[in-house]
Amino acid sequence: MKRWFNMTYIVFQVPGKLNYLYDRENGSLTKIEETDASALKGLLGEEAQQECISRFQAQGLCLPTKLKEIEHPDVHILSQLTAYRVSEMVLQVTQNCNLRCDYCVYSGSYYNRTHSAKRMSKETAFKAVDFLMEHSTDCDSIHIGFYGGEPLLEIELIKKVVEYIENEYEGKHVSYGLTTNATRLTEETADFMANKGFNLLVSLDGPKEYQNTQRCYVDGKGSYDDVLENLRSLKMRHPDYFDLMRINTVVPPNRDLKRILNFFAENETLARTECLVTPVTDVGNKNEIEYGESFLQTMLIERTKALLYGLGYLEIDSVTPSFFTYLGELAYIQKIITTYGLLPEKSHPGGPCTPGVRRMFVNVEGKIFPCERIGESSQMEIGSLDDGFNEQRICSMLNIGKLTEKNCKECWAFSLCGQCIALSIDGETISALKRLSRCKEVQGNNFTKLRDLVFLKENGFDFERFEGVRR
Repeated sequence: MKRWFNMTYIVFQVPGKLNYLYDRENGSLTKIEETDASALKGLLGEEAQQECISRFQAQGLCLPTKLKEIEHPDVHILSQLTAYRVSEMVLQVTQNCNLRCDYCVYSGSYYNRTHSAKRMSKETAFKAVDFLMEHSTDCDSIHIGFYGGEPLLEIELIKKVVEYIENEYEGKHVSYGLTTNATRLTEETADFMANKGFNLLVSLDGPKEYQNTQRCYVDGKGSYDDVLENLRSLKMRHPDYFDLMRINTVVPPNRDLKRILNFFAENETLARTECLVTPVTDVGNKNEIEYGESFLQTMLIERTKALLYGLGYLEIDSVTPSFFTYLGELAYIQKIITTYGLLPEKSHPGGPCTPGVRRMFVNVEGKIFPCERIGESSQMEIGSLDDGFNEQRICSMLNIGKLTEKNCKECWAFSLCGQCIALSIDGETISALKRLSRCKEVQGNNFTKLRDLVFLKENGFDFERFEGVRR
């Protein structure tokens, strides 16, 4: 019997004992008989498996792969993309923060990142804006995010950047975003952000006990009371804007996810605010992170509730807002399956965005990195504001699948893979073993999503309704 890692198809069953075949070669999902499902799995012997495969091949399924080489299609238009299609930039306005969160990427637990007093100068910020404008002439709209540390420590610089854009680039459609711990979200700052329409993401880790343990000031004092007071003020002054705000809650392995979700559902200020549940990232982490059965069970229950809501069996108030995005993820996979045709001779696993184009990260010194998730080591640098893009390095990152070419060519989850270069970083190096170590998790997640997708499909789910509802 072939195993997942060297099959270009996968067979699975959904409630109702319905069996499906996902064939990566043509991106199809096909309902099959139970006997054929057993044969394809190798449960009826090699002869029955080969007979079934031959019969399916006559129908255009389970065909031998045409894939010969791992190559991302964007490598052939990379010069045009980096010259004219850079759509988003994240500015690291400071490496400093007024909190010391124990899981933060700047806490010392991650490679190449620690808190420092470094801050972006006005000259560097304006130069970054000019760089973005110069490289986004084919974009109807662009987005600028402000990142830290805690970006509101540099609110005056942020205001100057917005003013500079309004004065120098009138007519260009620019949206803004910011992730903040909200301890510096004063009335004046809230007014500014509401008036400019900032996409606001607030970091808040749940009940007072959790927040004050995980997100405390430099002197050890908890931040919960200050954050809630500022959010109440924001809601009172700008109720419509507050409704657009989202919460990001980081859940370490030792926390009770159910208690956290109940807190947000029952809190008078935050009830119905969309809350993104974020596990502690292991990208660049020096320590191993493992979640227990309780966390996984709660995630399963909440996702199931979202599925039942999508089919009309639950009212919207029964679903935790943060899990609506799961329906969007399934709609996205459905779009991949229905949009793409036969796998060509040259292709690349899903996962990597084009470094520098989708989410260009500019640090306080004006160095450019693929995104804010990646540590600021010299190996990850893809250019600078002074020297422009290093296209050779971008091309190498874009083709990260070449690192594990043999395995990727044989994987059924090829088109559904979500691994980018950030997930291949092991300390100071880019590691094939690190990338391969995540394959079982990637395949398992996609296996679950395919089953959920088929369950929705069998019950008449409207996928178009949730297209674009993604994290």
